[in-house]
Amino acid sequence: METWASLKPDADFNQINQIFPDGKVPIKSMVPIIPRDAENPPCYVVDANFLSSEQIQALAEGLYEMWQPECKSVQMAIDYIRRGLPLKCEYFSGVTTTSQAALAMMLDDPTIEDILEDEDDEEDWYE
Repeated sequence: METWASLKPDADFNQINQIFPDGKVPIKSMVPIIPRDAENPPCYVVDANFLSSEQIQALAEGLYEMWQPECKSVQMAIDYIRRGLPLKCEYFSGVTTTSQAALAMMLDDPTIEDILEDEDDEEDWYE
């Protein structure tokens, strides 16, 4: 798992603290998604590739109960989770990553202009 969000101890969603006892929820990106509908909150997208089958099953059973009658089966909820389950940012206290690319982006790595200040011939750099 490269990137995860840390659950708040009092996160109130589908007994999520029991599903993730270590408080770490794998997410696809440190950058939350912003829904088109302004009334919906920003969310982190769960990365199901790092969930155990037990975690997926527990999440799916809870979603199935919450979303009936729109959700027709637990399998439908499992499919949704595997595509990327959005969870409200408010359930989390922070995010962490070990991905060098994500860290560089978040820490504002040097820009092209910074690199070019040290170059003698700027045009050669772009070619």
